[in-house]
Amino acid sequence: DEISGGGALVTIHLEHLHPPSRLEPGHMTYVVWFEGGDRAPVRAGELAYDPEMRTGDLSETSPMRTFVVKVTAERDRTASRPSEFVIATRTVATD
Repeated sequence: DEISGGGALVTIHLEHLHPPSRLEPGHMTYVVWFEGGDRAPVRAGELAYDPEMRTGDLSETSPMRTFVVKVTAERDRTASRPSEFVIATRTVATD
């Protein structure tokens, strides 16, 4: 959804997620990123992972109107850039 100020509210819900550590030992969380144009990836936040339901959720505002949402498995909850373990991507254009 487009919001005032030119950004976009993004709601993510993923199902059938395995624990991050099943992708690679040592991975402990899923992180959502916004990537667009020449900008560096913007960390949206940590996906709220429910291991019993195997779901992940996050609602966050992107500063961009056209961008790619990327979800990665990370070793560190405070990762400052996306890892190579991409589990989902989606292009978003609010124009």
